[in-house]
This record gives sequence, structure tokens and C-alpha cells, in this order.
Amino acid sequence: MFYTLGDSHSIHTFHCVHNLVSHHIGPILMNSVSKQRSVSGFIDTFVTKGITPSDIIILCFGEIDCRCHIHPAIESGEKEDDVINDLADNYINILRQLNPYIVWVLSITPPCHDPGQQVYPEGTPFLWKGTDEERSRYTKKMNERLKKNCLDFNIPYLDIYSDYVDEKGMLQPELSDTKNTWDPHIGVCEPAYQRLMELYQIFLNQHNT
Repeated sequence: MFYTLGDSHSIHTFHCVHNLVSHHIGPILMNSVSKQRSVSGFIDTFVTKGITPSDIIILCFGEIDCRCHIHPAIESGEKEDDVINDLADNYINILRQLNPYIVWVLSITPPCHDPGQQVYPEGTPFLWKGTDEERSRYTKKMNERLKKNCLDFNIPYLDIYSDYVDEKGMLQPELSDTKNTWDPHIGVCEPAYQRLMELYQIFLNQHNT
């Protein structure tokens, strides 16, 4: 069985996949995962959700970091690459300790164009930090670092970024919900499903040899 766990992208990305269960655990940052969620905390979450070590868990974190966490850190004096690399490295370090559970990492969705002030229905401000160009660059660099770390530590990396990015490094406008992700009512799931099946086949081949 496939499971997703993470921010809202854990729901929207694979809404058309029938043998997958999505667990949206809130607007949690990758930064929060690495600093506040312990290995035992993750495993407790898996157990609570009914996830077993034979299941595949696709972790979906990082969009919020690229949208509103990285830019303030840079403005405070930290170097861009240091902020991004530390976030990715600390996150992967936690995931490396989750044996015997099988975890995959989902790439971060290309950012949406900033449409101006957005507010959640319940009144919580929807935060945007940095220009479209800056957030596009942060997302691209973060995905590159995640991919490298996953390769280094043999963690399957589910790369769907290239299927949805436009020539400016942003989410293709026709797929956007004008907030922070794609519109779940648009058929965006098919490329993600294809990438999922391709990676699953590679995973099976590696573990059956």
C-alpha cells in the first residue's frame, strides 16, 4: 500500500490514485520536521495511521519552506545556499533513521505566481516571502539538494517537479489554484501517477535482485 504524509500536497498530488491513502497532517515545514519531530515521533505517527514497515510512505514537505521560510532567513544575514542545504540535509538525516519503514521523498512543487494578499477561509494570513524569481530559485535548489541526498543515502526520490514547471521556474499557470499549489479539480494527477509507477518499478527491481 502507498501512503502520503505531509502538508496539503500529500492530498492534491495523488488524488486520482486508488491504492494510495493520503494523510494531511497540517501546514508543517520541513524545518519543523528536522527540528521538532523526533524519529520516535514519526514512527508513532506511522503506527497511529496504520502504516506498517511493508508499506511505502511518500513524505511531502518543503513547499511552505520555499514560499515563506527561506527568504526571511536570508534577509537576516544567512547565505542562501547554507539555508537551503541545511534544511534539506537535516530533513534527510531524520528520514535516514526511520528504518525499518520505507520512506520516499516527494519533490517540491514549483511555486505559484504571487497573486497578492491571500487569506485562508478561516482568516489565517497566507504568507509569501520573496519575489516569484527568488522563490523559483529556492525551490529549484531545494529539489536539487534533496535529490542529491536521496541518491547518496539510497532513499527513493519521486521527482514530479519537471512535469509541472514552466519556462520561468513557476507552476504552470493553468494548473494553479492561485494560492500555493495546483487546483485539485484539474487533472494534474496523471503525470505524478506515471512517475510514481516508474519509481515503484525501479524500487521493485532493486529489491528483487
